[in-house]
Amino acid sequence: MSSNDNLDFGDVVVADKQTPLYVTTSKTAYDRTVLGVVSANATMVIGNVNGGSGTPIAVVGRVKVKVTNENGNIAIGDSLTTSNEEAYAMKCSSIEQCHGSIIGKALEPLSQKRGKIWILVAMQ
Repeated sequence: MSSNDNLDFGDVVVADKQTPLYVTTSKTAYDRTVLGVVSANATMVIGNVNGGSGTPIAVVGRVKVKVTNENGNIAIGDSLTTSNEEAYAMKCSSIEQCHGSIIGKALEPLSQKRGKIWILVAMQ
């Protein structure tokens, strides 16, 4: 995928509503346009539609993602969604509220304000 942003590995990205077929960093909690995580070691990636070099976006697989404790500390197995902190994921505290915006499951805990943890990307 392409982006007008400077993306880093671990960034949570969503569909860019201003530019079709582009991604941008997530900026709001529970964003249902979430597409995945920028990753160099993605199991499967969304390709660049123009055949050029795009940004590798993990849509499935084990990757590192930027996370925040905005919704509380993260435990192994917690579902993750977009947060209000740009490009970061947070714990999903209510499946009903997170419906359509789940990025995946935490494979590591997080008890500090922010960091990077391994997750299993499984878009829902």
